[in-house]
Amino acid sequence: MSGQETHVAAHAPPFKRWAGPTLTPLTFGLFLALLLLAMFPQVWSGSESFFFRDFGIFGYPLAHYHREAFWRGEVPLWNPLNNCGLPFLAQWNTLTLYPLSLIYLLFPLPWSLNVFCLLHLVLAGTGMFVLVSRWTAGNRLAAALAGTVFALNGLALNCLMWPNNVAALGWMPWVILSTQSAWRFGGRKIAIAALVGAISMLAGAPEIIVFTWMIAGLLLTLDLWRTRKQLRVMSRLLARFATAFAFVLLLAAAQLLPFADLALHSNRGQNFENNTWPMPSWGWLNLLTPLFGCYRSPLGVFFQPNQDWASSYYVGALCLVLALGAWYWRRERRVMLFVLLSLFGLVMALGYHGGLYKLLADTLPLLKFMRFPIKFVVLPVFCLPVLAGLAVAALARPSRMATAPKLVWTGMILAGLLIGITTMLGLRFEYASAAALFYNGGCRIMLGAGLTVLLLANIRTSSSPSQWMQYGFIALLALDLLTHVPPQNPTVPVAACQPNQIAVDSQSGFGRALMTKPTHDRLYGSMLTNAVADYTGRRLGLFGNCNLLDGTPTPDGFYSLYLPGPRSLWELTFFAPSNRIPERLADFMGIQQVSSTRQFLAWEPRTNALPLITGGQAPWFVPKWEADWTDLPMDPRAGVLLSQRYANTLRATNRVTIAIRKVSIQAHAIRFETDAPQAGLVVLAQSYYHPWRAFVDQQETPILKANLAFQALEVPAGKHAIELVYRDWWFRIGALLSGVTLVGLLGWLLRSSRPSPPRGRRCPQGG
Repeated sequence: MSGQETHVAAHAPPFKRWAGPTLTPLTFGLFLALLLLAMFPQVWSGSESFFFRDFGIFGYPLAHYHREAFWRGEVPLWNPLNNCGLPFLAQWNTLTLYPLSLIYLLFPLPWSLNVFCLLHLVLAGTGMFVLVSRWTAGNRLAAALAGTVFALNGLALNCLMWPNNVAALGWMPWVILSTQSAWRFGGRKIAIAALVGAISMLAGAPEIIVFTWMIAGLLLTLDLWRTRKQLRVMSRLLARFATAFAFVLLLAAAQLLPFADLALHSNRGQNFENNTWPMPSWGWLNLLTPLFGCYRSPLGVFFQPNQDWASSYYVGALCLVLALGAWYWRRERRVMLFVLLSLFGLVMALGYHGGLYKLLADTLPLLKFMRFPIKFVVLPVFCLPVLAGLAVAALARPSRMATAPKLVWTGMILAGLLIGITTMLGLRFEYASAAALFYNGGCRIMLGAGLTVLLLANIRTSSSPSQWMQYGFIALLALDLLTHVPPQNPTVPVAACQPNQIAVDSQSGFGRALMTKPTHDRLYGSMLTNAVADYTGRRLGLFGNCNLLDGTPTPDGFYSLYLPGPRSLWELTFFAPSNRIPERLADFMGIQQVSSTRQFLAWEPRTNALPLITGGQAPWFVPKWEADWTDLPMDPRAGVLLSQRYANTLRATNRVTIAIRKVSIQAHAIRFETDAPQAGLVVLAQSYYHPWRAFVDQQETPILKANLAFQALEVPAGKHAIELVYRDWWFRIGALLSGVTLVGLLGWLLRSSRPSPPRGRRCPQGG
């Protein structure tokens, strides 16, 4: 136990005063689950499903594709249905190796994915409960407050649309808790921290994972500063932390190595300095008045203007007042750390409005991986509940019993006045109606007053407060959080989410469909008031990754990382006028359906599209590989673009007739037979990526980068069996490292959990 925790324990009332008979981590988690059940009964029952924004067009389609591969007995390393083929597992945020993905792999979708997301909110709240309980020497009321705010705040509910983000939030307090135990106590705690950290790492939310380890590292720094005169202790703490983190990387190597490989070969832009989707300059006020300055979308969800990542990050007035009280009542380094982290996150979330964001963008280029400044709000959303919990523990000190309630009431009255003022000012924005603003502001003031009464009643009760009083406080706090804005997570009947409902006709087994920019812009920039019609329209347009639900290949997709060649060629068709797309490029890419220019959400056929595999083209060598299709009058049936470096190695120099038979196309293997009078080229309209291997009669042959972004191989004269297989050696190496590390850590845990033999006796030998 740290010196700070010992200090708190010395002034805290007896444990029973704070913990009612049933207020434990388990019962608190069950209570959170009941609250979410009351909030989303139709989702728990399976009659309706989340769909809003990225849940319906990103998270759910990815889970469906993952599940289909699972039941085929495949690890989904490659996705042939988007962007003419791109890595799937290596995207990281697809949750392919995340252990708890088994929930939606084993149980029916979309119900299981909805439950997956909701259970991670329970996990987040319970983790925060345990963390703050430890930091406050067992003060369960403080732990319950922090856990409720962290699980049910506006940002956490907003993250229900992203399975990977809500999973990372769920593990955030557990990683910090277990890692701190690892560097303080060592031993099997290191193995536990490694397992917990690896599960969080596999969730695939890079920004949240970075914030988690940043907080853990700063807490380690505090312990190092406390022991700065004891070099041996400092080295031991550092070694334990480094060991735990190294084990985390090894356990997650099967995911991290393919991701790193894809990142090196991707076109991920540096969007940090673009200042996309920052918090408005007045955005801090939304911590108190959630509707201030926000506009109502057609489906009823409120957003800040020019910021569409988070619909809310409300934590409640009481949480803010208590967080400020923690800074005033507890002059500790840990408290100051969380105060500074909260301020840092809020300033960075402002983007260019805050100044610091631009400064770091210019001085720390490595931070440019983050897309949106608003994501920094994760830091205060984590730190403010912790500070509020520490403040509640401080109120238990005898020296605070008389004065602290007055300060709490003063803070809540000032917060109420600020809510009233901002509610009046909010009328100037002309977004939300006056009735909605006044009703919301009035509810926040009344609920804040009620919460203050219940909190102080729990604290000042001379005997142990009843569990009903404690749960009443938690329930009222949850009511404030769950009703602070209209529902952030609209739902649709589960029938609207069923796969294989949208048919886009194609002439061959792998014809692609292209959604043009006018259709995309209309779907992206508009929203219907009818939820079913809104989601059905996006599915009809194959918006985002909705094509995965119906198995329709497209040259488009919605991912974090793209292969640069196919993406740049897709832009030639996507950004061209819908009736003047580069026909020869569209032919080669196998685009058999294009969004109609006459009827919205209808599809028009293209009759000249080529199949996925063609053969016999003459090689056209180009000295500059950056050559544009629009600059070269090339017929993809007659020729194929190749780099000049292949000119001296190919035997195929002319156009020949190659018969292609017995074609079998699967996600990770393509098989066919060729019959050619002489050596020739076979071209595949599939993205070039180095893990693909080609074999002619089981003899490996090189895959050539063709038509700037795709695949070709040379086949000899005569009849031959051709096979292309996807072999990701980085995944295999990572899986080996992860497996060996997992076995070693589990053996360590099992060995260390055995009772030690009594001293003075020899261990019995044999049976």
